[in-house]
Formats: sequence, C-alpha cells, structure tokens
Amino acid sequence: MKEKNKVYTIKITSVTPEGDGIGRTESGAVVFVPLACSGETVEVKIIKETSNRLIGRIMNITEPSPDRTDPGCAVYRQCGGCSLRHMSYEAEKKLKHAYVTDCLKRIGGFDLTPEFTVSAGCDGYRNKAQYPLVRDGDRIRLGYYARHSHTVVPHTSCPLQPDCFGRIAQDALGLFGDMTVYDEATGEGLLRHLFLRASRSGEVCVMPVINGKPDKRFYGIAAELSKRNPEVTSFFVNINRERSNLILGRECVHISGKEYLTDTLCGREFRISPLSFWQVNTAAAEMLLYKARELAGIAPGSTVCDLYCGAGTVGLCVTDDTDKLFGIEIVPDAVENAKKNAAGRETGKTRFVCADSSEGIRMCRSTFGTPDVILTDPPRRGMSAKVIEDIAGSGAQKLVYISCCPSTLARDAALLARHGYRPEKAAVFDLFPRTSHVETVCLLSKHNAE
Repeated sequence: MKEKNKVYTIKITSVTPEGDGIGRTESGAVVFVPLACSGETVEVKIIKETSNRLIGRIMNITEPSPDRTDPGCAVYRQCGGCSLRHMSYEAEKKLKHAYVTDCLKRIGGFDLTPEFTVSAGCDGYRNKAQYPLVRDGDRIRLGYYARHSHTVVPHTSCPLQPDCFGRIAQDALGLFGDMTVYDEATGEGLLRHLFLRASRSGEVCVMPVINGKPDKRFYGIAAELSKRNPEVTSFFVNINRERSNLILGRECVHISGKEYLTDTLCGREFRISPLSFWQVNTAAAEMLLYKARELAGIAPGSTVCDLYCGAGTVGLCVTDDTDKLFGIEIVPDAVENAKKNAAGRETGKTRFVCADSSEGIRMCRSTFGTPDVILTDPPRRGMSAKVIEDIAGSGAQKLVYISCCPSTLARDAALLARHGYRPEKAAVFDLFPRTSHVETVCLLSKHNAE
C-alpha cells in the first residue's frame, strides 16, 4: 500500500538516540518522526516509505510534550550539527542514559545500570569547528551540512561554539577573496574547509584545508586575520587532495604564530598540534577523566598501558608520576605531542610509541612487564577481535574502556567477557550536548574466563 503523502495523527511513544520520535498509525505501521518528543501527539505527513517503516514530517503538534522546548537556533531544522535541541536538556540526558543502559543489556547481555548522565553544560562548549566552504555567486559561505546531505546550510552563530569563532570565520571568508572553492563533483577548486580550534585560555588556531599547496596569499591572510582578531595565535594550512569525505589531510604547513596550542586538563598542561586528537568539550572531558581515574583505582607504582593514547591525555591524567605509563598511538604527530606533554615525568617510567595497539601491548610487556591496568579509548568502530585477544593475553587485571559509541562498547565488552573481563561499573558523560553522541567510561575486571 502506498503511504507517501498521506497524513496521520499519531502518538509518539519513544525517541531514538538520534532524536526521531517513534509512533504507529491506526493500522500498526511504524512511523519515525524527526524533531518529535516522547509523549506528544502530532499530525504528520508521510514523506518516505521503506519495507519496515514510514518517515513522517510534523505538520502540526496537537498535544506537545512537557519535554518540548525552543531550540534557540535559527537553522536547527535544516542544520545537521544538532539533533536534540527541540527537547529539554534534562530529557536529553535521560535519553542518553537509557540508550547506554539498553546497549549494555541488549547487545552485551549485562544487567548493569550506569551512573546517570554527567554534564558540564549544554551550550558554548565546543573548542573546535570544521566548516565546509561553498561558493555562492561572488562570495564564499560556510556553515554546516544539512541532515543526511552535503548541502551546506550557511551559519556562523552556532550556540555550541564560542562567540569568537563566528567573527573569525567571517573575517577569514572576506580575506579569501576570489579564491576558488572545492567542488566535490569535479575534484577541482582550492578551498575545502575552515578549521578552528581554541584553548581554554582563549587562544585560537586557524587552519584552512585546501586542495593544493599554499601560496603567498595565505601568509598575508594569516597576518591580517591575527591583526583583526588577537585570539588567533596560530595559523596553518592543511593539504587534502583526496577525493573523499575526509576533512583533514595528513600534511600541515605552518604559516605563522605558534606551532601548537597549549591547554590544561586535570591540572596538567598539554601541547596540541592541529592533527592531534583533543576532546572538543574540555570541561566535560575533565570530569570523565577524573571518573576514569577513580574507576581504575591505580595503586602507586603500577604499570599502565594506554591504548589509542592520542596526545597522552588519558594516561597522563589517570596515572601519577610513580606509575609506569606506556602509551600507544598510530598518529606520529600525536605521539610527539604526548612525549612533550609527559615533560616532568621520569623518563624511565614513561614511554609513548607510534604503533598499532596489538604491537604496542607486546612492546609494553617487553618494556615494563605485565600491565596492571589497561586504558583504552578507541574510535567509534571499537576494537578489533585481535586487539581484544591481545588484551586478554596481556595479564592485566583491570581495563578502563572509554567509549564514544555505546553499541560497540557493549559488543566489545561481550567479547572481553569470554576472556574473563566483566563490566562492573559504568558512567555516562555528555561530551556532545544537543547532539546524538554520548560517552561512557566503563570498568571491566578480570575474573575466570567463561
């Protein structure tokens, strides 16, 4: 039966982690409704039909939910940056806690209820922006991609970012002048993205991403941009000639100012190069790391192996200077940052190596012996079966898993359980408020294997 363009009045009974309401028609067909809240009654027009669901657009809200709120953003309905601004922040935190709890139970098979969602606030938290650039007639615009597309919604006043980002970005656009803009269809054009990163002290690194080599124009742009905006203390150009969706290329050319930003976390100072991973929500990340330290319960003088260590953030914040710390990271620039960030630690107790995780675990054992605790903060795809086997063979008694994807955390925890590692405690942290993303820190302790 063809349902497209039909109009239904439905009750929203639940909301997906992505912010889509779920309800049913009178005939029982499942309808997914973007920007709906649980508990409200909405009039929807069916805009898409698949084999197992209908997609509806809200035409009218006949009974609003108590959770519904003003998004506070002019382009929220078009922009794909946020997905939960239409609901209260308290409702969002409950949604994220329920999502993590459900994944641990449904995918992992664990009857474990994490601590409730921890937050440091819901706006102005992002210390990084990556704006796609488009040519619009005789001017260049930037913004964010619309939901499920590569259509750029022009916007510089994002409530998730510091106020200075919009001003700096607009000034940069004016200084780019008649530069060509990259066309995804042809692979031609120079400017691709504009990358901004800020430290807690307010210093800002600016980095255009280009499809080619930087010429002398960028030196003039860097000088003028810094003159207009004193916050800009560092200017790079990133080279990305790949015909792909990857934003950043592997090569950065330093144009002017500092070669890295300096930021603080858990009382430690860190150097961050443009390609180094650094949490975009520093205040919430600090809370998460304090919880990771608490869960790890590291005894003085322990050996700690830090997988996917990036610039050394997790290991350096969770351990103290009496512990042996072995960090493993595949990105060379990040490893160099980690070594510099470890300044002050005894060199005989601190190693950061550029290697994959499996190789790094073996190197840790040959250097410092059996690790007492393994820290892991993998990408969204989680850990490979090989890495999990190597963790199991490491002899570590405790594993602290920091995850940005609850489903892969649950999957990996189930695989680790086969090797005797059982999740004992977990806590949910909202490092990306108003979006569908959520972080979890989980302690797994070694028991007899299943």
